[in-house]
Amino acid sequence: MDSRLNPLSRIPDIHTRHVVMQILAWVWCLIVSLWVGSIVVFGINALVHTFLIAGVFITLAVFDTAETSPHYFRRKPPQHFGALGRGSGGEHE
Repeated sequence: MDSRLNPLSRIPDIHTRHVVMQILAWVWCLIVSLWVGSIVVFGINALVHTFLIAGVFITLAVFDTAETSPHYFRRKPPQHFGALGRGSGGEHE
């Protein structure tokens, strides 16, 4: 951004050239700040959407299991572990 080497060097007044360079610098600072901010927001947004979609798939898997294999959720006799790793009294064994 050397004003002697870019097209702004054709502006005859050095003060006007300086103001134009300052405005362009502010514009690019704003653009880069918005870009970096959008990356951060996108990261958070993507993470939240990942959890949301995972929750939907987990819920659908549980509903599908309850519909197709309801015996998975029933309690077994005391000599066996329950389907979810719990004993017949509901505690881990």
